[in-house]
Amino acid sequence: MKRGSGSGAIDNARLDPAWKYCKPIPDNKNGIICNFCGLVHQSGGITFFKYHLSHTDLRKNSRKCSNVPPEVKQEIRNLLKMKDHAKQKKAEKMKEIREELRQGLRDEDEDEEDVFMYHADLDPTE
Repeated sequence: MKRGSGSGAIDNARLDPAWKYCKPIPDNKNGIICNFCGLVHQSGGITFFKYHLSHTDLRKNSRKCSNVPPEVKQEIRNLLKMKDHAKQKKAEKMKEIREELRQGLRDEDEDEEDVFMYHADLDPTE
């Protein structure tokens, strides 16, 4: 089976639980139609749609779904919290790795003897 073919919306349908609450727009990989209110999102994809359902868009760029059931709203909020938590963990891990690498480089610098460079025409014994 060929990977990467088809629209992004259809390919990701299996990956994100929020897809069960919307339909992709044919020939628009970021377009979504809300199953609850019928609102058509031409762009923004599934993440933007989650803000529509959860009413948690900090930038206030998405219209809140007026017909979303409370349990669905809470489910989507939990998904967004899990995603934020995963992002924070990843950032912390990356910070640890960078610090370990920096410390390793410092240790190597301390262990190495000083190396002097001489001009090609200069005799080091002089």
